[in-house]
Amino acid sequence: AINQEFTYMFLDDERMPITIGSGSDVLIPMAHDPANPYRGLNSFDADGDGVRDAVRVESEATLGLDIDHDGKMEPMDRDSKGLSGDETVVLVLGDKYITQGDNIQFFDHVVTLKDVQELGAEGRAIFDVCDNEGGGSLRCEGNVILWIGEVAYFYRAKQGSPAERETFYLRLLSADAASNAAVIEVGRMFGHTYANIGANPYWSQKAFIVDEVFYNVVAIKAQDNCIKYITFRQKLPKQPIKLYGKHLKVWKPRETLPEMPPFNMDHEIMVDVQDFWTLPRSQQDKIGPKESRGALKITYVEEGEEERFKGELKEIYYETHYEPRCMHKEFWNLEWFHTQPQQYTAFVMPEGQLYLMTLAWYAPESCITIWNHEPSIPAAYYTGERVKFWYDPANNTDIYINRI
Repeated sequence: AINQEFTYMFLDDERMPITIGSGSDVLIPMAHDPANPYRGLNSFDADGDGVRDAVRVESEATLGLDIDHDGKMEPMDRDSKGLSGDETVVLVLGDKYITQGDNIQFFDHVVTLKDVQELGAEGRAIFDVCDNEGGGSLRCEGNVILWIGEVAYFYRAKQGSPAERETFYLRLLSADAASNAAVIEVGRMFGHTYANIGANPYWSQKAFIVDEVFYNVVAIKAQDNCIKYITFRQKLPKQPIKLYGKHLKVWKPRETLPEMPPFNMDHEIMVDVQDFWTLPRSQQDKIGPKESRGALKITYVEEGEEERFKGELKEIYYETHYEPRCMHKEFWNLEWFHTQPQQYTAFVMPEGQLYLMTLAWYAPESCITIWNHEPSIPAAYYTGERVKFWYDPANNTDIYINRI
C-alpha cells in the first residue's frame, strides 16, 4: 500500500495551541464531494451548498458527552504527556439548518432529515443515518427519532452494540414541523492513536473509511483542552483488499492519488524552508513569500524489481586447516547476494517547485536553524537531523547514482 500523511495544525495569533472558546472554529476536510475527481475526504463542504463549513474543536469534557461510553468525559489530553496515545478530540459541526430530504456529510457518516413532527408543544425529528464508506455496501440506521435536546450515538452508522466503539453523535437542537426543518449538531470523536486496529475495542476512533479510502489517525497533539495538530494517514492499496466488509479503491500506476483539502484544489503555500545558505546566521531569512499553487497531482509509475540489488561476488579467498595432521586446503569461493525488499514505488511529483526529501538516515554533521519571532535569535539551533536533500521533478537524472 501507499501511505500519505496530512497534518492539520491549529494556531492562534500567539502560535500556541487553540484553547476551547477562543477562536476554535477551523477548516478540516469532513466530506466527500462527488463532483471532485479526488476520492475520500475531498471537501470542506458538509451540506453541499458550495460554502466551506468550519468545525469546532471540542472534547468529551467540554461537550459534556461520554461518546465512547467508558464512564469518563475526557479532556483532549488526560496525562499531560505529549503524544502518549491517550489524546482524544471531538470535531463538531453545529447549528446546521436542514430541511426535509437534506443531508449532512461528516467524515464517515451521512445524516438525512426524513420528517419533522410536532406532538403537542414538543417537536421531534426523524433521521436516517448511513455510512459514507462506499465499497459496495451500505450500513444504515433508519427512522432515528430524536426529541429536541436528545443525542444519538453511532458506530459505523449503527446504534448500540458495541457501545464502546461508538464514535459519532447526532443532536437535535430545534425542530419546526410547519417548515419541515430542523437544526442539528453532529460530531466525530478521534483518539486512541496507539490502538491495535481490529483488536482494541476503541480502534474505531482512529480508523475509518470515506468513499473507499481508508484513514488512520496516527497523531493528536494536545494539552488539557488545547489542540495543536491532528495527523491523518491514508492507506492506498495497489492490490484488491476488503477491509471491515468494504472494498477499498485500488490505485493503479499513473492514476492521480487522492489528496485531502486544500491540496486537491488551488491553494497557497508559505515558502518557509530555504534551499540555500545565507551567512552569517544573523542574516538568515526567517520566512519566505506566500505563493499560489494548483491542485497537487501525484502518481506512481509501473513497478519492477531493481536488478542492482542482486548479483555475485567472485574470487573470495577461502582456506581450511585440519588438525592434527595440519592439512591445509585453500580455494577461491563465489557468493551470491539478493537484497530484499527489492521493489520500490517511484512517485511522479508535479513540476514547478522543489521538494525537501527526508531519509531515515541521520547525519551528525547537519545543522538546523529554526526562527520564530525574535529577529536576531533563533528559536532553536541543533545538529544531528535526518538526511535531507532537495528534489526537482524537472531534473530527471537519477538521484542515487554518482556521476562525477
